[in-house]
Amino acid sequence: MQLTIDRRPTIIFDFDGTIANWPYDVTPEVQQFLEQKLRGKKTSKEISEALSAPGFASCINHLFPENRRKEVLTWITARSIAQVNSGVISPPKLNSVLASLKDSYDLAVFSARDFASLRIGLKNMKIENLFEAIEGHDGTYLPKPNPTGFLEFLTKNNFDKGHVIYVGDKPDDMKMAYAAGAGFIGASWMRKTLDSNNCKFACHQIDHLPAAISDLIRSTVCSQTVSQE
Repeated sequence: MQLTIDRRPTIIFDFDGTIANWPYDVTPEVQQFLEQKLRGKKTSKEISEALSAPGFASCINHLFPENRRKEVLTWITARSIAQVNSGVISPPKLNSVLASLKDSYDLAVFSARDFASLRIGLKNMKIENLFEAIEGHDGTYLPKPNPTGFLEFLTKNNFDKGHVIYVGDKPDDMKMAYAAGAGFIGASWMRKTLDSNNCKFACHQIDHLPAAISDLIRSTVCSQTVSQE
């Protein structure tokens, strides 16, 4: 599929590692809780592998029958809310960059984090109102890099996948965006998992993001012009 961004696009952001980090990681605490709940039915290695998928909801779906998932998810969501309330680590100039982008683009968030803690995190950061749509992962669709949930999010909000750019920090973010037919920019200003060696459009400082978006849009329009000649 040829991506052609020739009108006002939507810029959709990942959350953790892209616009926010936290003082501590709740994953070890969650693993210990899951080991206690499963009581030897799964090994530590199996639980750790399940936790490697984006979003705790995906892990719960993998490890527990449906009638036990709600209780487990409720506990983990409470820990995730405590995490985001502990204080955010965000890239310098984040708020001003997002506010500037808002003048030219529609903004949204699509995250593997549960919706409750995602919403609280954005509210605490005072950026919630900058986004047209916000989506957390509740386990009703397969995790990244599977594009199913992302495509449903685009359809639900009337976002044209051919005019969408996803900004994320992990290879799974990039794979999901490309599988959905969207553009992608690698956010390497907080985590260094994507760079110019493995991502065509990698951005190392968030205040360079507007220029990176312009470069990506320009490249898609030029590619379309060449293909029509």
